[in-house]
Amino acid sequence: MPRSPLHSVPWSKHAPGFDQGPGACIPLVTPSVIPAHSVIQGLGEEPGAGSANAGIHSLVRAALREDAPHGDLTTQALIAPTLHAQADLVTRQRLVLAGMTTLHAVYEVLDPTVEVTATEADGATVEAGRTVATLQGPACSILTGERVALNFMQHLSGIATLTARFCDAVRPFPLTLLDTRKTLPGMRHLEKQAVALGGGTNHRLSLSDGWLIKDNHLDLLASQGTTLAEACRQARAHASRDLPVCVEVSTLEQVEQALDGGADVLLLDNMSPALVQRAVTLIKGRARTEASGGITLDNVREYAATGVDAISIGALTHSAPAADIGLDMRPGGAGRHSPGHAPPPSPGQACPWRSGRPGGQGHAFLRTQESRGGAGACSANSVIQRPGCHDAG
Repeated sequence: MPRSPLHSVPWSKHAPGFDQGPGACIPLVTPSVIPAHSVIQGLGEEPGAGSANAGIHSLVRAALREDAPHGDLTTQALIAPTLHAQADLVTRQRLVLAGMTTLHAVYEVLDPTVEVTATEADGATVEAGRTVATLQGPACSILTGERVALNFMQHLSGIATLTARFCDAVRPFPLTLLDTRKTLPGMRHLEKQAVALGGGTNHRLSLSDGWLIKDNHLDLLASQGTTLAEACRQARAHASRDLPVCVEVSTLEQVEQALDGGADVLLLDNMSPALVQRAVTLIKGRARTEASGGITLDNVREYAATGVDAISIGALTHSAPAADIGLDMRPGGAGRHSPGHAPPPSPGQACPWRSGRPGGQGHAFLRTQESRGGAGACSANSVIQRPGCHDAG
């Protein structure tokens, strides 16, 4: 089962227009957890694209196009197109699993005749040596998609695993562990879902999702003669009642100015644990507190002990080491090649991508350019001709 978030999302009770009675509150971060369906919908899906998987398939196509711009030369030269195989995705370390959606998407796009069977669910804590999924189908297709599928799963499982380690480190403390926007371009939804699977909580998804007055904003505002307190009041005048005004502060003087301006959340940036504790004491619950900057597994408990409401860690996404997951191949399954009867293809033979199982569409993603070696020819000049060729649901 997926790990649940460490704690419920912290709240602020200081937004003008809210009833200030017991229980009145607005969220510090939105959303708290990104569900799988929004991950799929958020990855570049065009309005009216039809399939709910269109967005993630678009990302997968780009990855496959990058990895095999002219086909998989080694596989198509050496492996018989009739050979079918089975493969196991096996963990080489203890990890929190993430990215199973991308594994399915890789082979839905590349060759839908490859059968993907998950044996573990995203969010599961899996010991080393466990099989988390099995593949069965044309060997050429499994090999061509191997690196792209593993890249996604190793990266996302690495994020989930690191997040779980941070969550375990601060579990005795009543705070929320947050991610940031420090994500790979195009991967934010998937990376933030991996954080949630590891037990963390998602901070704002984009610049459009919340107010955060940072140091660069303050520097520019100061050049215009605007103080930090005035900046907070201006933001509050423009902010909707559902979004708190968060301001980044690095000194106790700025803490006092932010409180004077009515900030809802104070992001205590690059402060030592001792200074964070002094800031928390000074704030006295008048705003929510979030520690950020320079926080590692070695010192996160020290920051948690200061009494902050939340800790945000960019390293969850920008520095998580890839989890160790391997793909172990073995011949077998329907349509297995019999040695001595179907030698590896040579240039001019039917391309493996065009074969597949009887009645199937074969390797739907890669196409051979008609002007180079003839229709269906297997050669070093094979290229991707239809990047949007297939979306198997």
